[in-house]
Amino acid sequence: MCIRDRYQRRVHGEIIQQKLQLKDAALGKFAKRYLEFVKTADKLTEAESEAMHKELLADLETIEFQAMKAEMNVHNRRRNHEWAAAECQQLRRTIDTTRAEISRLEAQLALEMKKRSNKMEYENYAKMILDFPAPEQSQEE
Repeated sequence: MCIRDRYQRRVHGEIIQQKLQLKDAALGKFAKRYLEFVKTADKLTEAESEAMHKELLADLETIEFQAMKAEMNVHNRRRNHEWAAAECQQLRRTIDTTRAEISRLEAQLALEMKKRSNKMEYENYAKMILDFPAPEQSQEE
């Protein structure tokens, strides 16, 4: 697992926890207002009751919207995490391939260096041989 993945998971968990705490607070407030409404429903006029009912419905719609928004955020974060994990795997494969290529090229370079060394050594021996007179000439002298 990449360091980035671990960091994203930790941050993602913290964000969800914070959002849930906010949602709990919003639901708690809504529940209190609803209980107040139920307790005082007989004492309220029809207009007051209707207004409070509309406010509660609006609050409930806001909470539902926030819940849907949080669900979409979780879905998007999960999708982003899956994408990042796939990218991380692709990066690992690329790194492994590159390392293998480097090892192969190192071996090829060592071989080519050995060939060059042998060629230079051969050329030096050839020069030394050419510097000496031919066997026929050295016997005549």
